[in-house]
Amino acid sequence: MLQEIGGLEEWRTIMDALRYNTLTDTVKSLLTEEKEELKFLIERYLIDEQRKEIYGSYQNSLKEDEKG
Repeated sequence: MLQEIGGLEEWRTIMDALRYNTLTDTVKSLLTEEKEELKFLIERYLIDEQRKEIYGSYQNSLKEDEKG
């Protein structure tokens, strides 16, 4: 069956698209208040990711500084 649709990578791409479509359809069906909460959470997650990246860069610069 996987050969019929172009292999495993194409299968994963199709599945990812289906999940994304399901996610967007679900978000569209939420109440405004629920969408606002979701927006707030996503913004928090993005801020947390940026903090982790900054901290990782800081740690890498410390290691490079120790090497000289």
